Amino acid sequence: MKIIRKIIIVLAFMSLAGFSLAGDAGLPGAFLQWGAGARSLGMGGAFTGVADDASAVYANPAGLTQLPSDEATAMHVMLFEDTIFDYAGYVQTFEEIGTFGAGVVRLGSTGFKGFDAQGNPLPDFGISETACQLSYSRKIMSALSVGSDIKLVNQNVESYSDTSAGFDLSMLYQPFYCLNVGINARNVIAPRIKLRSVSDVFPFSVRLGVACKLLDEDLVADVDLEKTIGQVPKIYFGAEGWVHPMFCLRAGINNSEIAAGLGIRYQSFQLDYGAGIHNLGVSHRFSLTYRFGSLVSTFNVVPPAFSPTGGRQTNVTFMINIPSNLSIVNWQMVVLDKEGMVCKSFSGIGIPPASLVWNGRDDLSRIMTQGTYTVILSVIDKDGRISSTQRKVEIIAPLRDVFTPVKPVEITK
Repeated sequence: MKIIRKIIIVLAFMSLAGFSLAGDAGLPGAFLQWGAGARSLGMGGAFTGVADDASAVYANPAGLTQLPSDEATAMHVMLFEDTIFDYAGYVQTFEEIGTFGAGVVRLGSTGFKGFDAQGNPLPDFGISETACQLSYSRKIMSALSVGSDIKLVNQNVESYSDTSAGFDLSMLYQPFYCLNVGINARNVIAPRIKLRSVSDVFPFSVRLGVACKLLDEDLVADVDLEKTIGQVPKIYFGAEGWVHPMFCLRAGINNSEIAAGLGIRYQSFQLDYGAGIHNLGVSHRFSLTYRFGSLVSTFNVVPPAFSPTGGRQTNVTFMINIPSNLSIVNWQMVVLDKEGMVCKSFSGIGIPPASLVWNGRDDLSRIMTQGTYTVILSVIDKDGRISSTQRKVEIIAPLRDVFTPVKPVEITK
């Protein structure tokens, strides 16, 4: 390889880092600290404390325990001079085991012109960095989740390529319902990339994020503080507000850019857009997220039959089972008579209580007659999904203690 061609390759790769990470140009592995998902980038990259979607594989794997269902996401960003940044992630929860996530992130650029020492043209070439991540997260306490991330990183510059492995650790603490504290320690075991004779070791970094969720999680704000070995600390701030069940606005700022974005969700789909304003101009980010499965709500009737007018069992308990990490907006439970008319109703905002007791009276406090009644529980989550489950309960005549006389036995001498 001629010296001029080597210089061109090195400069090209440095410019690639500059396109994507402004202040971190040339820092090994900097593309793994930028952000993944138009949602988080629309919040200025402040997402370590939030980490409640499939991009948490990238931002804070410990947050994967917050996902109410399996989820997939993909992002595409067009930067400058034929440079693109892509991310795809998938998360799945296994009962009794924990939550697993997988992600692929790639930063690449094409169309570089090559010349030899005499100035003769050489074939065009491309440069890229790619990371494959496998994450695991589990709750070890009701308010504490831990996570880890194994990653394989590949760097490719013209005809040179190398691959190395790394390991990250993370934590998410939720001392209150409205407060999250997240920590992500990257490169606890650092990847080491060697192209030709030069080795680059990914620097150790720690990122702390504190997120506050208000107005039934319709308003979320996050502040991240990041320290990378050999670099000055960085601050990220972002906020997200759902102004309508299907539409939200976002804004954020960090050391290198001002960001804004919006999100639209419909049933299991969510489309997000983010824009970043920095020294090189404006870059546009798009991502699409899909949540698998359906919203599940179940309840049991204990006992299945009772009598409100007396006897051993004068009321019935509806035992409700809904995962606590579901973002329920409101709920309603109705009791229908044999004509299908509502005779009793319960309702509320947020997650329903674990149990509801019915004394067999209607909404006007009148005792219901004997017969079979249908009970329907309906819940609606923040994505507009509706789940309805129904059970039967029977009102019977009072059950009283029964005395069965015993025929006397004659005793004869």
